[in-house]
Amino acid sequence: MQLTVKVFKYLKRQFLAFLYRTADYLVPKIDNLVIFSQIRSRYSDNARALFEYMSGDPAWQIVWLADDLHVQQQIKESLPESRVILRKSSAGLWVSLRARYAIITHGLGDLEFYQYKSRKKYIIQLWHGITVKSIGILDSQLDRKLLKKYIRRETRHYDLVIASSDIERYLVAAYANIDVRKVVVTGLPRNDFLCNSNSSTNSVARLDETLRQGIKGKKVILYAPTFRDSGTTKFFPFDDFKIQELEQFLSRHNAVLLIRPHQDDFKNQETLSSLVNSSSGDFLLAGSNEVPETADLLPFVDVIITDYSSIYIDLLLRDIPPIFVPYDLETYQKVRGLAYDYDLITPGPKIFTQAELLKATADALNGAPNFAEHRAFVKKMFHKYTDGRACERVVEALKQLPHLQT
Repeated sequence: MQLTVKVFKYLKRQFLAFLYRTADYLVPKIDNLVIFSQIRSRYSDNARALFEYMSGDPAWQIVWLADDLHVQQQIKESLPESRVILRKSSAGLWVSLRARYAIITHGLGDLEFYQYKSRKKYIIQLWHGITVKSIGILDSQLDRKLLKKYIRRETRHYDLVIASSDIERYLVAAYANIDVRKVVVTGLPRNDFLCNSNSSTNSVARLDETLRQGIKGKKVILYAPTFRDSGTTKFFPFDDFKIQELEQFLSRHNAVLLIRPHQDDFKNQETLSSLVNSSSGDFLLAGSNEVPETADLLPFVDVIITDYSSIYIDLLLRDIPPIFVPYDLETYQKVRGLAYDYDLITPGPKIFTQAELLKATADALNGAPNFAEHRAFVKKMFHKYTDGRACERVVEALKQLPHLQT
């Protein structure tokens, strides 16, 4: 019985996908109409940055397909003149059929049912960060069957993918199994803001009152580790961890520690909230609930503490010193894997005790001069451009797509 139900649902979905793909082929396209879409009620990252940039250009018709009314209201509050339509509506269906371009950041799932497009629509993958982990066909957790499925259902439908540097361009082509000519080095749209010398002044209004007051006049240390596919991320994984000693250090250096768990790390929320509430105000929770968009935090950061996240690579655009806590490096490499040699791409100390953390942080607050040359090397490795014009280059790449497809 269960098998029959599953087969029926599969056939139904395939039939509806066929109808949508046919309609997408038959309905005339508006050549300058671009739709943006993200699942899980997101309005974030490279898509958000590019949407805000293109919304100011009358040459384009820009539409954000929102998950719900909350997202729709959020966007309209910041961009009153923008066009935001609920994805699951007749208007959302119609605009998706008329659009020539569709912008995603995670995968085709961002478009939900509208992912079943015809060859008359172009899919542009912006991704949501610089890749240092093994993903796509480089992911050792995927067997041959899953790899074929990933390529068939996902990456073969990409018409354009962006990268931040020449070396990343070839990595993207490799893990997505796509023609390298489809990968264009533009830089990340979200980092245009970070390259702006006035970015901290411009973004302070996006932080809530608690964070605004908490970081005012202070040095800001951001602790932002990545998500584990198996197990829970350990914050302060030190045998000698003493919260009072850490608080005293922060007080002496007129600093505040922002703790930001990964947006998919739900298990740590309660523990971290208790830690913050028990502190004297030198610890602040800066998770996705407090600051939905990571880019809004980065202009204020003076030191970044992480592990295998690429967040520190963005901050190299401002020469912010990183500190690394690779307490489970061997396990992480076996389970998830890294695309590069870890020591090569991590221009900062690797620490395993609180004593090492305090020493490394004090050095980082003074600019970590011994790692300056290594930081410059990694910055050049991952950032071809530092001019804050990534959005402009992405738009130029969109204009070239129709010519490349003929």
